[in-house]
Amino acid sequence: MKVAVVFNEPYTQLFDPYASKCSEQFKLSEAYKMRGNDIIAEYELISECLRKKGFEAYNLNILDDFNILLTDLEKNKPDIIFNLVEIYKDRAGLEKNFASFFKLLNIPFTGGTTKNLGICQNKYLSKQILAANGISVPKFKCISRIEENCEIDINYPAIVKPVSEDGSIGIDDDSVVRNYDKAIEKINFILNNFKQPAIIEEFIDGRELNVSIIESDDLIVLPISEIDFSDMPENFNKIVGFNAKWNSEHQCYKKTIPICPAKLTKEIEKKVKETAINCFKLLQCSGYARVDIRLDENGNIFILEVNPNPDLSLDAGFFRAAKMYGYSYSDVLEIIVKNALNRT
Repeated sequence: MKVAVVFNEPYTQLFDPYASKCSEQFKLSEAYKMRGNDIIAEYELISECLRKKGFEAYNLNILDDFNILLTDLEKNKPDIIFNLVEIYKDRAGLEKNFASFFKLLNIPFTGGTTKNLGICQNKYLSKQILAANGISVPKFKCISRIEENCEIDINYPAIVKPVSEDGSIGIDDDSVVRNYDKAIEKINFILNNFKQPAIIEEFIDGRELNVSIIESDDLIVLPISEIDFSDMPENFNKIVGFNAKWNSEHQCYKKTIPICPAKLTKEIEKKVKETAINCFKLLQCSGYARVDIRLDENGNIFILEVNPNPDLSLDAGFFRAAKMYGYSYSDVLEIIVKNALNRT
């Protein structure tokens, strides 16, 4: 069975859609220094592991060019798409369109469906759905324009984010605001620079948990991971912003250390897992997902986000939890592919 591992890394120093490693030109770039690893080799590892499981797998970097995808589908005719496309033409909102395209062509694909990706991409919509179904989320408000004497009615501190970005894009240390004036300033920044509404929500000071879920015959909740903020410099807020997540040269990257499994009481662990499964179902996730949670000092659970198609890199949180459960990297990838095939 032929598997196309499809992704979009449109850096100008990358040229070959079928490359198995980064070009020498890319290794000299600032992007390579920031990421700190060979991003193309990470995709090739996925293909390699699938080949070990008996699949005929290959890399396909579409390089922000839809014609590359069309040409490959016609030429190689893959039986299934391992869908890792997260952004196209700098627009995260187009992620769901690729799922729609594969669905129209009747080609099985891994991970989130069009509906699921569309819901979760919109933080305001996903929070509304969760709140309407009795799931606790931080108090929030979506703001699409600033009017004179704009009312926010949020307790501070609060955090301001773009409503439709992914991977902590648009979330920096100054996203945590402690008064109305700073909130308006950050909201204006989002409106002007991201050309989309901003969502402001009350900042929950507490423990941050990541709950990874994989769908086999049943939903399997992998061991819960916790972000350890204990070494975070005092001048930084305890959040996993863009630099903490992606910039290997930033001090916050090195100070947000995951602990898996998280040290939780049996009662709290049970509640967290049950809540995560409810979120997975309510937002119609498929295949695999990660639920990000804040746990306050009283043990109250607040859902921050539900992330379909989370990062599957070998050193990312999803596989860290899967490894703790007993899965190999190849096992995880095979389960995801088989789930997609069974979905059709």
